[in-house]
Amino acid sequence: MTDIIKWTNSLLVGHMGLEEGMATFFSNLIGSALIVLAGVGINWICQAIFRWLSSHNIKLLHSRWHPYLTKRKLGHHMLLMIPGFVMYILPYLFFEKGDNMIRILHRADIVFMLIVTIMVCNSLLFAFLDFYSTTEKNRSHPLQGLIQGLQVLLYFIGGIIIIAVLIDKSPTVLLTGLGAS
Repeated sequence: MTDIIKWTNSLLVGHMGLEEGMATFFSNLIGSALIVLAGVGINWICQAIFRWLSSHNIKLLHSRWHPYLTKRKLGHHMLLMIPGFVMYILPYLFFEKGDNMIRILHRADIVFMLIVTIMVCNSLLFAFLDFYSTTEKNRSHPLQGLIQGLQVLLYFIGGIIIIAVLIDKSPTVLLTGLGAS
């Protein structure tokens, strides 16, 4: 255990009177909650900075893509990666290397980052569709069906990868299993 977890463990055992097993469980729970709170705080700070920068940058406001990217919240979805990276590193401050909590928190964080990646790709697809539909020449060639097909493919592949991370198997094993049935 690191110093933070040892301190909370000794506080729970010495002052609260909990037994050692329960104190370790609650210490791990408190450490995990602190990691999630740090990620939420970093996200809040990054989102505030992004809103300020995007509203004060004149070149960005006059770009042709800006209204479509802001409508689909691409920047906000991309900024969710920053807390994901931070929450991937923080368990090493709270838990010792080789601890099961690091493995559990890393899996949860990888699932979070995969979901964010799917959200970013979805935003890009819809921003492209919005931008493509604005020109008169391209309105006669609708791309809605193609975009929806790409969305289904994106969600299917993302779901397979998320399930593979959760059960700690290779995505190729899952895909070959689907082909065999």
